[in-house]
Amino acid sequence: MSVLINGELYILNYEVVLDKYLSFLKISESEIASNIFECNNKIILKAEFNKLKLSNFTKIELVQVVGGG
Repeated sequence: MSVLINGELYILNYEVVLDKYLSFLKISESEIASNIFECNNKIILKAEFNKLKLSNFTKIELVQVVGGG
């Protein structure tokens, strides 16, 4: 599973509580909703993401993908 947050790609590897993690990064729900969000390899557009609540995502595993070269 991968997730795209603020233009950065992450791959799931370890578990965190999503709302606390986003709070730590100082990323608000509205900021995420302004970006394309990819979850479970499905792209969720802003209009669709606005229908979701972060409470539906209790835990998520994140590892940043670092480009080579």
